[in-house]
Amino acid sequence: MEYRNRIPVFLAMFSVLSCTAFIPCLVAAQNSAPRLTQRAPFDNMYYVAKGEWVCSKKQLREIGNTVAETVKYARQAIDVLQVPGAEDSEAYQTWFGPSNANTHAKTRIIDHHYRIAFENLGQPSIPVTLNLGGIQQFQVAGHVPPVTAGSMVYACPEKKEMMVCKSATAAVVGPAPNAKSPLGTTMIYFCPEFFSSRRISETEMKKQWGQTSSGQMSRGMILLHELQHMATATTNSEHCSDYAYEPELCKSLGDGRKIRNAQNYALFALDVSVNPNKGKPGSK
Repeated sequence: MEYRNRIPVFLAMFSVLSCTAFIPCLVAAQNSAPRLTQRAPFDNMYYVAKGEWVCSKKQLREIGNTVAETVKYARQAIDVLQVPGAEDSEAYQTWFGPSNANTHAKTRIIDHHYRIAFENLGQPSIPVTLNLGGIQQFQVAGHVPPVTAGSMVYACPEKKEMMVCKSATAAVVGPAPNAKSPLGTTMIYFCPEFFSSRRISETEMKKQWGQTSSGQMSRGMILLHELQHMATATTNSEHCSDYAYEPELCKSLGDGRKIRNAQNYALFALDVSVNPNKGKPGSK
């Protein structure tokens, strides 16, 4: 599996990490008129510059490019969803299910799963020191704002710490519904595989999808997936789980799980980008 929201067992000895996977995000149908809710973005975007899981300058540039790609796909998804009747499209019904084909559910998908990309994601800008075994995991220079529960931290484990990345390309550590973050903030870490030269490009990903409706995910699409696990961004009630990864399995989920599965949001965005007609009303 490429992107897991599971925390490696060996980190438990530091008493700082806990699993935040398999907490569902819920989109409940209501009779009231839908309204887009403005939420505060992360207060600051940090990156690990010293200590453990340091991100190199090259990795930081790649993360910056990844953020831009993620935002682009999120905006494209919103453009498709904001068309009246988009919930009756082939892509919507495939990835979110007929029982979720209502205006309120569509609005919550826009607001809590795609708008958060450009409202919450930002470029890594403030250096921080990470000490997983310390009482204070994050340390900043004296004049720099401290890492808070409303912050986001980018981290990059090395090859020597492959236990962290044994079965993951990227993962999120953060608060879960009704539970504080074990690190006191939201952190996303990118494993060596994420930065590998073998990682498929955006262009090749779209080509594969157009030919086979399958294939690997680009870095930007991986981040769009992981964003669904960030309760600070989505809000607790929309925090998503990992029920399936492969497209055919994501399609076969029941509607209740489709709307709760992080990968379905990435696949919808990819599908309507490659196949615009599938996102048009009445295309089902």
